[in-house]
Amino acid sequence: MTQRVLVDANTFFSRTLTDWVFLLRNHTGGMYMAFTTEDAISEAISSYRNKRPLVAGAVTANRVKLIRENVDEILEDFPAGLSFTGTDQGDYHLHAAAHSGRADFILTSNDPEDIATGDEPYEVIHPDAFFTLVANSAPSAFLAVVDRQAQYWGRKVNSLPLDEALRRAGCPDFARRVGQAVQVLAHRPG
Repeated sequence: MTQRVLVDANTFFSRTLTDWVFLLRNHTGGMYMAFTTEDAISEAISSYRNKRPLVAGAVTANRVKLIRENVDEILEDFPAGLSFTGTDQGDYHLHAAAHSGRADFILTSNDPEDIATGDEPYEVIHPDAFFTLVANSAPSAFLAVVDRQAQYWGRKVNSLPLDEALRRAGCPDFARRVGQAVQVLAHRPG
């Protein structure tokens, strides 16, 4: 059964994490679908603009376009007034969107307790754990994505190694997996 993954703004803030969300989704044959909210897109772009105030408007416009073209669904509305056990009222929108969108996972770098401290029909999962779960569940798809990413970023001047980019994006365990996969790919015959 396809898992419904609600992607939070802090995942979309990172180009590295965004790429891995979409590439793994595209290569795993319906293992999961990625959806988000208008709020999450707005928050991601606002955070990006705050961190890089001098970047051209085309950069943020392209980020919005990338997200909109690659998510499976954008949830425009979700209810107010649901019971909320999270510790951060600012994350109520994730909880409500997860309920409204029937999410199996909320993909976020937030502390899970920010969103929910009680039993919920969804699991709050960090990108590091989520990507590792996908890699374990679909090893050949994972290897294909690593190969594609290595080829793409290998052609870019001054790009970081894949594993280093993932470490910097807060995914140390997945970075190790990717580093090992890069070594396997480098030593495969012709």
